[in-house]
Amino acid sequence: MEPSLYTIPVQEIFEPMEGCPFCRLHSMLEDRCVDYILGAAMMEPSIRQETNRMGFCNDHLSLMLQRNNKLPFALLMQSHLEHLQKELLSGSIFSSPVKKAAKSAEQTCYVCNRIDKAFDQIMSNTLVMFERDADFRALFAKQEHLCLPHYRMLMAKIATRPKKEAAAEIKAAQALCKKTLDPLCEDVTHFTKMFDYRNRGGDWKNSRDANERATWFLTAKPPRG
Repeated sequence: MEPSLYTIPVQEIFEPMEGCPFCRLHSMLEDRCVDYILGAAMMEPSIRQETNRMGFCNDHLSLMLQRNNKLPFALLMQSHLEHLQKELLSGSIFSSPVKKAAKSAEQTCYVCNRIDKAFDQIMSNTLVMFERDADFRALFAKQEHLCLPHYRMLMAKIATRPKKEAAAEIKAAQALCKKTLDPLCEDVTHFTKMFDYRNRGGDWKNSRDANERATWFLTAKPPRG
């Protein structure tokens, strides 16, 4: 398949072949979105209106603060807090507009929304490339891992595809998930056995970080240090 605006992002996330490709995709989209908000988007009134309306989840608010772009972050906070003053402190909390504003401010995130839209599109593009490009199918099979949340998302996306294409895609996704899950089960089991006094001084093999890897597989997030 010839490179295009649709295939290049997919190639970017699959070529490293380290970890879960969709975890890489999420991280890439998150970094680009945060950089955009604290950079070029700061002077866009339409973007500022959206960030004011949707707000940010705790994780992305903390991530933006960590970037240490103090002035852009302060300008963003100034605009957002002034918006909240108008929306949340004008009128009775029992009035419909105020109740609606309070609910939306707590439950939405501008960064999450942008990531979800881009993620969904690129995952769809991944399946199109899988169908059309034999080289990409080989690249997909060579991936190191596929975490559970992204496996489920991929399978849900495959479920919307024509049955003819879906069969091969399901098989490939299951094989990639199996590549992670089978040795992980073995390592966690071995880890538990090493607490038996009869195995004292034995070989831990690859099990010492089994709990951390299990957490990553189940959540798509590395455990907190």
